[in-house]
Amino acid sequence: MLGVNWRKRTYYQAMTAVFFIGNPLDDQAVRHCGDLRSCPRPILQSWLFRWGIEDSLTLHDRLNWLLYKGHRMKFNEVKQTLSTMSYEMREQYIASLPELSILKNNYSAVNKFMNHLGPEGIAAYDYALYLALSQAGVSLKYRTRRDDRYYAREIAEIAQRKYTGWDDYNMACIAGMYFLAPPTEEPYLHNRSYLYTRLLVQKNSVMNRVNWNAKL
Repeated sequence: MLGVNWRKRTYYQAMTAVFFIGNPLDDQAVRHCGDLRSCPRPILQSWLFRWGIEDSLTLHDRLNWLLYKGHRMKFNEVKQTLSTMSYEMREQYIASLPELSILKNNYSAVNKFMNHLGPEGIAAYDYALYLALSQAGVSLKYRTRRDDRYYAREIAEIAQRKYTGWDDYNMACIAGMYFLAPPTEEPYLHNRSYLYTRLLVQKNSVMNRVNWNAKL
């Protein structure tokens, strides 16, 4: 039984590992914890507040939204718009959008990743964020450990059905991070950060110790 629980915890940790490796939405305080379970309460409270979570009710609402709708809905809307254009038209349209705007950042991110993702889009990002927020909620007693474990298994099994493996899943997570990242004045560094993140995820992550198709 202990072995089974360890395997599950390791699997869920692997699903959120990408949040702790130099991503564009980096929260330094959370990242330095390395694991949400080791984060001090004030850091977790501040991080959850950033996502509009202050108590059990707001956590429940946010998690339900991530499970049933999520950021993937907006991503897919933008993808649908861009898919009606040629590559040249997409480039021209994005160039016409206001510099350093969220809109331009959204369209640029979708344009960068749309041909590398399947129909599930950035759902992996929503699932990873769900697990991370739920874990933090348990630490703050906004959620029971029993509920966290039950829904973590459900989320993981959904992800297993939608993605072919860790690399496929990570690509979608990173695409989600770039889709939501604040605009930057240094796109060169932005692109380097993406490549660096991919490298670290592949080489050093806990996910290298667990099988994507593991039975949970």
